[in-house]
Amino acid sequence: MKFTPKTSEISSKWAYLTMEYHYLTRRHAKVWNTIRMIRMFMHITIWVHSSLSLQRTFQPGETEYCSAVDSYEELLHYRNMAAKKLLELETDLLRSVSCFLEPQSLGGKFCTSARCLIWPLTVLAHSELNSPSARKYAVSCLYQIGEDLNMEQAIAAAKMTREMNHHEDWLHLYHL
Repeated sequence: MKFTPKTSEISSKWAYLTMEYHYLTRRHAKVWNTIRMIRMFMHITIWVHSSLSLQRTFQPGETEYCSAVDSYEELLHYRNMAAKKLLELETDLLRSVSCFLEPQSLGGKFCTSARCLIWPLTVLAHSELNSPSARKYAVSCLYQIGEDLNMEQAIAAAKMTREMNHHEDWLHLYHL
């Protein structure tokens, strides 16, 4: 299940940061994005937990705190590592978007299987841990998927993101 990165010389307008990933099949792209989503949730959890722990004031001699992570430097390292990994995962996920375009379409029209991008793109667009450029790109993809596939749900997800409403529980259904 390998993928091939393509640089800007041969990339489409959907290339993210001048690169896109090509997969053997769209199914491979979907599996890779599922793995990326699982890893993103794991790193978000690490980032949130370490951030909350860093905010906690440490008292000398306190033994109630978890002994596995007992220094400020270690917590800072975990938080920074999680942020770095999240940036890599967001980039990888956004570079897979072009795999869900119709091959005959010169303008870059999304195919039906692009519906599985709605949930990952919405998660990317909603998370304040992701870069503003990634969030903006994810929202534009959601609008385009909505227009190309006549899917009101994708447009609703984009609007939800723009208005900063909370996630709706139906989004994961489009990833199945």
